[in-house]
Amino acid sequence: ISVTQAGSAGTVTVMGGTAETDPGDGADTITVDVDGGAAIYGNGGDDLITWVGGVSAEIYGGGGADVFVFGAGAVFGAQPDFDLGEDNTINDFASGEDQLDLSAFASAFTGQVDVSSAADLAEALDIAAEALAEGEVGWFAFGADAYVVADVAGTDGATFDATEDQVIHLRDVASLSSGDFILA
Repeated sequence: ISVTQAGSAGTVTVMGGTAETDPGDGADTITVDVDGGAAIYGNGGDDLITWVGGVSAEIYGGGGADVFVFGAGAVFGAQPDFDLGEDNTINDFASGEDQLDLSAFASAFTGQVDVSSAADLAEALDIAAEALAEGEVGWFAFGADAYVVADVAGTDGATFDATEDQVIHLRDVASLSSGDFILA
């Protein structure tokens, strides 16, 4: 795990694939690029957390107005062997306070996608993928959570393609608005 922290007197601790940063609750800049999984803790403060890539992540921004950045090279949920049971999750996203920066690959927000006919999460992802064109991002609610889906490569297909599409799982988020996103 490569972790970069700036602007705080706190320390960075890396333990066996887990990155815990800033026990002092300052505003951190954290960049993570891994081949496997990661746990990322921003704790308090207005953190800037950049996910470059990895198989799965559990991300906690903590208190403050956090920005979660996903770059053009990010493979957040877009692994060829993507497993819905091992998704990438932001556990404490606060709509109206935190933001998702998808400007590296998305330029249009389509809003909420109706997936009410979906029998399971895989079908909900398929419905969302079908509704999006290249460069578009939308979201849907499934259970108690929200899922953000982006069509990065213009697949415009009838199914979610884990090698071409992006998905970000937001635990316990009921709704999102355009203000929650930074787009190109």
